Parts: sequence; structure tokens; C-alpha cells
Amino acid sequence: MTEQSHPKNNSGGASSSLALRDRFLGCLLGCAVGDALGAPYEGLWPHSIPDEDTLMRQFDEFEGYPRGQFTDDTQLTLATIDSILKVGDVSPAHVARSIASLWKKQAVIGPGGACSYAATTFLRTGDWTRCGAAEGQAGNGTAMRTAALGLFFLHEPERLPGTVADISRITHHDPRSIAGGVAVAKAAQLLATEPIIDPHPFCQAIAETIAP
Repeated sequence: MTEQSHPKNNSGGASSSLALRDRFLGCLLGCAVGDALGAPYEGLWPHSIPDEDTLMRQFDEFEGYPRGQFTDDTQLTLATIDSILKVGDVSPAHVARSIASLWKKQAVIGPGGACSYAATTFLRTGDWTRCGAAEGQAGNGTAMRTAALGLFFLHEPERLPGTVADISRITHHDPRSIAGGVAVAKAAQLLATEPIIDPHPFCQAIAETIAP
């Protein structure tokens, strides 16, 4: 996410670049804050989760960590970004190594089953194309970490579906999981670039992107 990632905008100049930078930062901070807010309630039925006002009042404790602690969802997002910065592009093999290194260092917070399986399998085999959970195990771990990829492909939206699908396959091979990862990336891309969001074309654009 460097200056070259900013789309050209003839109407705003420096101010539009600043606004876009704010949206980039908002995407990353929003992922981390949402992760920290939701982590204590993962797996609970809706009636066991506080209402919106209570939930937003403060962070709750998560497995003995300090209030506001993010989990592996944020860690995997940051690992993906770190890989992009090192390589200069999105390389599934390098992203897989970045993700697996967290497990090798035993630094993962609240890891999911599929991601743990994928990381340990990759460390054993080195094959990112086959380490993900098999079809039928449709977890949502892919959607947790792909928002930043939507921002990376601002100038090349045509690359988004295929590349994000490959990144999703590192941990999940079920088409529903892959579609979830692509959908979040596309949504982040649209939200970062469109000044006004009309729900119908917004959802239509995402549906068309995940159709393949």
C-alpha cells in the first residue's frame, strides 16, 4: 500500500489522497477493533451477545488477555500485508510462509482450527496449494484477512478475484470460504473508492466478482 496504489482522482488532488489514506488506515484499524470487540463472543448464540450499545461501550476480556486484544484474524491480515511489502506484489507462496511463521514462533492468539491445520501442514510440506482445509469445511477465516487485498488492487480490479481466491485457498478450499474472502476484498475496494454507496449496485458488483 504505497503511493502508487492510490487511484488517480482529478477532483481532489492532495486532499483526495489524504482521504484515501484515511480509508486505508480505517480498513486496517476497523479490522483490528472489530476483531477485538467480537473475539470474546465467538461461537455464541445471538441472545448471548450484548446489544450494540453495550458492546460498543468497552472491550470485554478474551481468554485472559488484556481488554482490546486482537486475535489471529488481525495477525493474519498483518502477515499478509507484511508479505506484500517484502515481495512488492501478492505471492500466495510467500503469504503462506508469513502465516506459517506465526505458528512456528507459537505467537498465534486464539487460532482457528482450519488455519492451524493449514499452517502446520504448510510447515511440513511447503505446498500452499494443498495445505488448506478440504471442501466441506467452510470456515470464515478467509474473510477475516482479505480486506487489505481489496485496497492493493485499486488499480487492477481485474486481478482481485483470482488472486484473492488463491490467498483464500491457503487455508480453505471450500468454494463458500473462497467466495467469502473475495467478497470482503471487493467490498473493501468499493468502500475505499466510491464516495457514495448505493446498496443494490454495491451488492451486485460483489455478486459478479464472486460468481466465478
